[in-house]
Amino acid sequence: MKQAAGLILWDGSRILLRKPTGHFGGYFWTFPKGRIDPGESAAEAALRETLEETGYRARIIAPLPFRFTGSTTVTRFFVASPEGEPGDFDQAETSELRWATLDEADRLLSQTTLQTGRLRDLSVLSTFRGWLTLAGG
Repeated sequence: MKQAAGLILWDGSRILLRKPTGHFGGYFWTFPKGRIDPGESAAEAALRETLEETGYRARIIAPLPFRFTGSTTVTRFFVASPEGEPGDFDQAETSELRWATLDEADRLLSQTTLQTGRLRDLSVLSTFRGWLTLAGG
């Protein structure tokens, strides 16, 4: 299954994480992501999922290189910036949001009990760190 995700960057130093309601799928903290709908581009899906799961409208800055494989999905990640104040988000999917430094994100993402998902999210974070360095962030 193909998915898309948003890596929402604020102030060049914090990233938005979401806590799935009930730690769905063994995820304690993760990125906003979800299935690409028919006729929708990966970028459009990333923005839609970000809005649904976090309440933030966002603007894409750049795609992260690579596609990341989870236990049942292949996900394309997009670096984005928030636009405006957040609105409501789907609390059936997300119970909490947190702006985390990259070191905090590493610690929070490591709490996921599903090994495939944890390793995928940590790999995404590592790739994101490299992207930030190359982008001068």
